[in-house]
Amino acid sequence: MKALLSKRLIIIALITIPNFLTQANNENSVDLVKAKEVQHTLLNEELNLVSANKEIEHVFRITMSKDNFKELSKIEGVEKDYLANCILTYNNDTLDLKELNLRGKSSMNFKRKSFSVKLNKKMEIVKNEEVYKLKKFNLISLSMDQNYYRNKVAIDLMSHLQLFDPFYTFSEVIINGETQGIYLMLQKPKNYAFKKEDANFMLRRDYANKIKKTYYQGDDSTFKSEYEKTFSSIYNEILEMQGQVFYEELSKVLDVEQYCTWMAFNFLIGNRDYTDEVFFFNKAEGDSVKFGIIPWDYDDIFYEYPHEGYVIRYLNFGDKLAFSSEDALDRKLIYDYYAYKKYLIVLENVIEKLSNELIKEVFETSYQELYPYFSKKDIIKATKVDKFGKTSLKNLELDMQNSYKWLIQKRETIEKTLNQ
Repeated sequence: MKALLSKRLIIIALITIPNFLTQANNENSVDLVKAKEVQHTLLNEELNLVSANKEIEHVFRITMSKDNFKELSKIEGVEKDYLANCILTYNNDTLDLKELNLRGKSSMNFKRKSFSVKLNKKMEIVKNEEVYKLKKFNLISLSMDQNYYRNKVAIDLMSHLQLFDPFYTFSEVIINGETQGIYLMLQKPKNYAFKKEDANFMLRRDYANKIKKTYYQGDDSTFKSEYEKTFSSIYNEILEMQGQVFYEELSKVLDVEQYCTWMAFNFLIGNRDYTDEVFFFNKAEGDSVKFGIIPWDYDDIFYEYPHEGYVIRYLNFGDKLAFSSEDALDRKLIYDYYAYKKYLIVLENVIEKLSNELIKEVFETSYQELYPYFSKKDIIKATKVDKFGKTSLKNLELDMQNSYKWLIQKRETIEKTLNQ
């Protein structure tokens, strides 16, 4: 009987899938074909993409042995911690380098690698006429970020929501005199949690309600098991509760409004990287354990449906206004009538804060920052080794226009639904 019911539900879901979703089964987030198919539903207004006469402001140069550089270019079997005796400079100033390692998992499959940087002494960097001092940061290659702006746009928007506001900026990385192309210099999640949020513990969530990795501040790790136990209690105990009791108990150990803001933002922006792309850190609130979150990895956005596919998502959520149903906590927040009403209030607030005007401004300023990089022939040449292949300034402009229109349309659709 259960098997028959499941088959009927799947058939119903398949019948209700909109035509444009059944056609969206490729791996490109906003390709030209889909853009033409939905063009009649989009707003006529376009981005005003101008160069603003900017130049490349942030350049990192790495000097290493020829053997290391040759090893670095491999796309498999590269050890993350093999780099040694490197020299790192920023805008021709030599930095006091402590450690330079490779980072990331998926990016290791590409020629252009991402780096984790640790300095003995803080470096100073100026962004928007403000001076920042950093000792630890990542240089992310953006090898899977089509036209290199998706992470930047997402972080810009999240900073306006006060959801995640790290230091970040575009930069060029040059190794042994050879440009590696466009990178995103980004504050490490651990550094953000420990320095900006005054946390002493952080974990990264994995699939199946598991803990992927833990981090703690200083040498004292005696509290580690207590924090892990508190996190596990969300899935083992609190999810069994219902209604207001569930919401209130969850609020004792998690900043639920922040978490719902993350869910609402992911729904708006169509973020397919999900369950394992969020960190939980202990917020400094006395002796009690209460987690805040740090979102991560936004190169896989502007999609109509999540990784689990439209059918599974529809069976789990139906017409409810949420994106991915991968994680049990997210499913509970959407299933539960009381929690879902709270979530919709947060979603409405996200839509209000991320106005059409703000979204337009974020896209246009991102273009201005990218323009000098796309104007450099060697950098354009370096793009050929990345996931989406060689690009150009014209491709960037077309892609940004399509993504912008898609996002504006998505926002207006959500807004209309909320007002019904």
